[in-house]
Amino acid sequence: MARRSYLAVVVIGILILAGIFVTISIDREPEARKSARIAYLDKQWNKAFNESARRLRQAPDDTAARLIQARSAARIGRDSLALEAYGRLPQRPEDAEDLFLVGSILVRMGRAADGESLLSRAVENDPGHPEAAGFLTDFLFRNRRFEAARTTARKRLDAAPADTAARLWLARVHDIVFEPRRVVELLGNLSNESPKAEGDINSPTVRKLLSRNHLRLHEPLEALKVLGDRAESDRESLWLTSRAYLQLRRKPEALKYLEMSKAASGGEIGDQEEPSPYVGAASCRECHEDIHDDQQSSRHSMTFRYGDAPGDLPWHGFEKRDFHSENLTASFDPSKQPLAFRFRDSGEEVRALVKFVMGSGRHAVTPVLEPADGTGDRESRWTWYAPVNEWDLTPGQSRVPAHPMDLMGVPQSPDMIRLCLGCHTTNPTEILARKGPTVTADRGIGCERCHGPGGNHVEASRLEFPDRAIGRFRRGSLGTRPQVMQACGECHGTIGRDLATGSDAAIVRFQSMTLSFSECFKQGQGMKNGFDCLTCYSPHRDVETDSRFYDSKCIDCHRGTGKADASPNASQARNCKTGSTNDCVRCHMPKIPSVQPHTRFTDHQIRVPKS
Repeated sequence: MARRSYLAVVVIGILILAGIFVTISIDREPEARKSARIAYLDKQWNKAFNESARRLRQAPDDTAARLIQARSAARIGRDSLALEAYGRLPQRPEDAEDLFLVGSILVRMGRAADGESLLSRAVENDPGHPEAAGFLTDFLFRNRRFEAARTTARKRLDAAPADTAARLWLARVHDIVFEPRRVVELLGNLSNESPKAEGDINSPTVRKLLSRNHLRLHEPLEALKVLGDRAESDRESLWLTSRAYLQLRRKPEALKYLEMSKAASGGEIGDQEEPSPYVGAASCRECHEDIHDDQQSSRHSMTFRYGDAPGDLPWHGFEKRDFHSENLTASFDPSKQPLAFRFRDSGEEVRALVKFVMGSGRHAVTPVLEPADGTGDRESRWTWYAPVNEWDLTPGQSRVPAHPMDLMGVPQSPDMIRLCLGCHTTNPTEILARKGPTVTADRGIGCERCHGPGGNHVEASRLEFPDRAIGRFRRGSLGTRPQVMQACGECHGTIGRDLATGSDAAIVRFQSMTLSFSECFKQGQGMKNGFDCLTCYSPHRDVETDSRFYDSKCIDCHRGTGKADASPNASQARNCKTGSTNDCVRCHMPKIPSVQPHTRFTDHQIRVPKS
């Protein structure tokens, strides 16, 4: 017993001495470094930088002062000096603060991939670091990486449930991918306090965000409750109020607030997407029977299928040997449901179900595979090409797989899957959930992919409301169609794609982009209706294949004999140097090979192409 008492006294004595030593050590911290440390904690970045520099002049090997200098330099925007200071540290810091600061510098310097890597590590190491999570979420959001942005914002919110900024970021992500119920769940506890500064949970911007998503859920009373009586001069709030009364089928009030919105904005309604539910293409047939039937029989409507309902795809079963080794094979049996691929390599075998099928079959069909081991979706290594009625490598796939799993194809992130679905379906969110009117009524791309969700339009038509309440292709005050090229370019442009080269073969399939390079497009700007995709094509039908149809379009414009509102002046038109009155397309819009195997696309630069 006495021995235990003696040991206890010794331990207590040691602890007291240790505390005294720590106190003495802190008291003996160099004055300049202590001042720099306190200034940094107080967010006095300039003072922290100056004090750390003063300490380093006294003791160049002071690692703690060097770290404060690196951090404070980053905070005051002296990026190069900050990186130099970090580089002189004996070890690379792994604290979330430093990973955030260096990562954000690299993003600003254009080294996005390196910066994202460090920012991701910062959030992994400390989800509670608000700036790291906020910066990374914003970066991913601006780069249309919505699934990754959602994951980052969710990590931050889980770590700090009271963080308003993280809640707002998460709500914005759910808003842009059309998940209105999630937005309402996140923001549905708004108080009835007066609107506060932007960024606050009760700010006007957040209230409009919440009310817009109530309208997407067809909850007009809830939307009006959120908007309250604060919409006296705000164009968007007045417009949202008008849409709420439209959904309530109260035409006088809807018309009143619509006119107030126009008055507040100088007469323009605006071009925002309608705060409306999706209703599916079948709902459009009641008023637009011919257009609906044309569109639903076009290739646009055949661009997507689920793997367990592939329908009458224009492909056939195959047993394919890989290019570089006879030991590599891939096969599937189209008679079995759901479709399943099997890949073998020298006795090793991997299997995958077909999750989605992308492509109408005019050029190609590419499956998206779901490996049996649950490791994540993959773009199939093999694509079926219509021009040769045969399977070949999908563009971007390695000719020599580095791993047996790569026999299936390249892994796809959730954002890549959403990007693919964004061009092959009407509403990717409903497709992923396998629930909603665009899943049951649309086979691929339906009316609402281009025109926006149509619930409000249906209500407006039934009420004979003067505003059609459809969100896209509104003509501006000059009668032009500025949204056409943008809307077509969402799928027929390079949005979200990295091109390894700018060669004709690499860009020919992106018709909206290459058309904007043409002199016809450039010189058509400023003329009434201008020159765009709709000058020659109807988005509701497959493109014409008879070149004489397009020759007539060229001749109408260049002779000034077309409709007055769609053609340049005859004095501005340039006739063909050869004197030809036909074969315009053969010379100026030939089909040229693409980087995609076995395919040729029409060159939309409207020129005499290089040999």
